[in-house]
Amino acid sequence: MKPLLLEGTVVKGFGRGSKQLGVPTANIKMTEKNKAKTQDLVPGVYAAEATLNGKSYRCAMSIGWNPVYDNTEKTIEAFLINNFDKEEYDFYGSHLQLNVIAFIRAESLFSDFDSLIHAIQCDIHSVVQSKLFG
Repeated sequence: MKPLLLEGTVVKGFGRGSKQLGVPTANIKMTEKNKAKTQDLVPGVYAAEATLNGKSYRCAMSIGWNPVYDNTEKTIEAFLINNFDKEEYDFYGSHLQLNVIAFIRAESLFSDFDSLIHAIQCDIHSVVQSKLFG
């Protein structure tokens, strides 16, 4: 995969990541620049290195339509792998850079939330175990 840097302001998403899936995500604004950069990508899950407030984090990120929720807008949602305190999860308004490193899997339509949650946990585990990070 050729290097790809996505960046933008962290905005409110649909509020499903932490509430329904147990995986709080930082959503960046889908600017025209981000739309152009992601238009040829396979919708799915990617490993990325996130830079937020001067610190780097591994992350599992979704770029796509979230077919389980039947979204009509493409989103960029990143789960930063760290044990943040609850207060530290408020990234709204911060600038987030996402250096996309590798494709993990294509977006899928799951039959139930338990299957989706299991897949997300496997995605996170893949990123944690990855040797792609320096």
